[in-house]
Amino acid sequence: ECGLGGLVHDIGKSAMPRTLLDKSTALTKDELALLQTHAVGGHHLLQGTGQFSEIAREICLHHHERIDGSGYPDAQKADGISLWAKMGAICDVYDTLTSSSPYHHAWSPAQALKYMMARTDTQFDRTVFQAFTRSVGIYPVGTLVKLRTNRLGVVVHQNEASALKPDVVVFYSGNTKTRVRPERISLGKSDDSIVTVEDATTWGLSDEEVSDMCLV
Repeated sequence: ECGLGGLVHDIGKSAMPRTLLDKSTALTKDELALLQTHAVGGHHLLQGTGQFSEIAREICLHHHERIDGSGYPDAQKADGISLWAKMGAICDVYDTLTSSSPYHHAWSPAQALKYMMARTDTQFDRTVFQAFTRSVGIYPVGTLVKLRTNRLGVVVHQNEASALKPDVVVFYSGNTKTRVRPERISLGKSDDSIVTVEDATTWGLSDEEVSDMCLV
């Protein structure tokens, strides 16, 4: 039911003008007010079908609430926000930050988590956010990272014992600037470690080349 709620949480945007959704500059006060009606509008759509659970409808209606009361549509605070809505809020913001749009260049998963972590206890519930982080990992699967040995690798599996030491597939040498034979390394059992999160374009790599390493 939570998953279904996540799939339809923004269904209210289907009633928004395309020009509003595709606008690349800052929204006016009136445009922002109109956009914010998508939560209530989406809830009405789901309720009207009679086919969606209370949980799915709750996620749709309140995924923009914030625990400091700065959200919408009801300016709910902390314990007044349901667990489902708190979960939906975190997933929604993470998805927005890591996706490209007319008004936003996609951030890396690590950048998004750092941004959101700084807003726990004000916008996001700390306990729920910590659970989310354990689920996706500090370095989510698919993240391009540079190791201490100056090699590039892609995170392919989380390490339950340490979020800082996932399994990676190393495929590129930063010293020679060339690809090397892919090798899977469990950092939890290695002396190597992650130094930074990298942007594929910086190394002349495509997103497809990086994502392909997840299949090795």
